[in-house]
Amino acid sequence: MMQTALECTSSNPAGTRPKPLNILVSAFAVSPSRGSEYAVGWEWIGRIASRHSVWVITRELEREEIEAYLRDHPGEQANVTYSFIPWHQPLHPGIVLHIVYRMRYVQWQKRCLAVARKLDAEVDFDIIHHLNTTGFREPGFLWQLGKPFVWGPVLGLRYFRLKFLRLLPIGEAIFQVAKNLTTAWMMHIARRPKQAALAAASIIAGTRQDAMMVSQLWKRSSRIIAPGTPPDIEQHPPMRRAQGHPLRIVWCGRIDSKKALHLLLLSLSRLTGIDVYWELFVIGTGPLEEHCRGMAASKGIAEHCRFVGGQPRDKVFDLMRSGHVLAHTSLYEGAGPTTVLEAMRMGLPLVGLDHCGFGDSVSDRCGILIPPTSIESAVAGFAEAIRKLSRNEELRYKMALAAQHAAEHLSWGHKMAIVDSVYECAQSSIHRVI
Repeated sequence: MMQTALECTSSNPAGTRPKPLNILVSAFAVSPSRGSEYAVGWEWIGRIASRHSVWVITRELEREEIEAYLRDHPGEQANVTYSFIPWHQPLHPGIVLHIVYRMRYVQWQKRCLAVARKLDAEVDFDIIHHLNTTGFREPGFLWQLGKPFVWGPVLGLRYFRLKFLRLLPIGEAIFQVAKNLTTAWMMHIARRPKQAALAAASIIAGTRQDAMMVSQLWKRSSRIIAPGTPPDIEQHPPMRRAQGHPLRIVWCGRIDSKKALHLLLLSLSRLTGIDVYWELFVIGTGPLEEHCRGMAASKGIAEHCRFVGGQPRDKVFDLMRSGHVLAHTSLYEGAGPTTVLEAMRMGLPLVGLDHCGFGDSVSDRCGILIPPTSIESAVAGFAEAIRKLSRNEELRYKMALAAQHAAEHLSWGHKMAIVDSVYECAQSSIHRVI
């Protein structure tokens, strides 16, 4: 049987603390020390638990580090109870890995449902929240419990831009084409994403684009909450660039085909011999590091590029604070990637491609977004943006201040009020079985 829910509007007065609830959270990826989905899971659980009692179902693989962290930080997540389900990471090569991973993941979600049924019989949850993984392809099975079901943040309702395939190795390009085809299947034909969307009392979308697709595909409204959040660290005024000093560009990420550092290097090679003084700090490692080092040398810009390797988080923050702009060249990304939010918190304007939800957090006041219409236009766009910021420090500094201001509005102080509203709506939704 499938449940559908009528939409609702929160009646909770602004600033009013909600009544504590018993909430079950399904979070496949949770870690106090890792990034990406794992950091999203950990952060959301901690914030939800600041107002409610939370039970979490997650995978066994991170059990040791979660329990060690909580022993060392006894005041954190005091009202969170974890249930761990075994997970064996597949090690198959190539496309077989993705097939086996998917099969095992579906089985893990079925076990999650069995554990959830037992917990619900003991606790009688007010809300069931499928938190991650955030991709829309796998909503799990907890919407079958017959309780107010919250799904999200939902991401991934988009295709890889085929015009950028030329930047990828042949194997990766074939994979992205295949992924586009399976994305179309999952959006338009597969049953479970649609079943979960129709059964959900409330849906959280990770970006405006995802919210639009939720409406188009499933005729459901959603609330937009970006999964990532700027780091909760002391904020200092952005660094001003002294006259005659180079524009310090920071690039941070895994040096692989999808992060496309080579796109930035092509752009910077166009700025040699003209009135633009710059230096690039590359933070990270990856399979294309030597290729990118070689490209910098062949383009005659190696003396302006510093590859500093992987760095601990505090060192990354120090490098960002000493920078002037973040260049983000990723071809495919989740909403509000951690690197972008960290840089905004440090006061770095963003130069990046206008896709993957970046426009939700980066306006023209705090960055320059480049339409991803083609490889050539992207290369030219990055070069022009860096030229513009290099020649106008007052503009760059205004953008730096605006980036910090925008980061404040992406903080949990703003987001938690929306989460409260989502939960209230989920509880008050009228369900009917069809």
